[in-house]
Amino acid sequence: MEAVAFRPRARLMSQLGEQLIKDENIAVLELIKNAYDADAKKVQIKMRDIQSEELAVISIEDNGDGMSFDTVKNCWMEPGTDNKEKKLKQMIENDSRSKLNRLPMGEKGIGRFGVHKLGNKITLITRAENNLEVFLTL
Repeated sequence: MEAVAFRPRARLMSQLGEQLIKDENIAVLELIKNAYDADAKKVQIKMRDIQSEELAVISIEDNGDGMSFDTVKNCWMEPGTDNKEKKLKQMIENDSRSKLNRLPMGEKGIGRFGVHKLGNKITLITRAENNLEVFLTL
């Protein structure tokens, strides 16, 4: 018997974004929820030339915890991980919260797909404490 495995393609993330995120407003909201889950105290959204598809730039910056390269590689870039679900379950079991007394809002990992609803060139810049900056372009 031969084993067969799924082989998702990179365009799957774009397709999922189109199907799971209804519109651009929801896409931005999902990214803000990610910032909340990262214990951000501040989220700044900048939009430039949004009337022009070719020139439009949307920038979402927050001062949350950030991600290490390992987290980007093994969680953010791997759709379907149960990272946030495990974290929430552990927090509930231990009756604990984040350092800002928050429980995670996101749990299904679809927020990252929202970026594909907003544009076709995505840049992620993040840095966890005591880690190097991670720069990713999709």
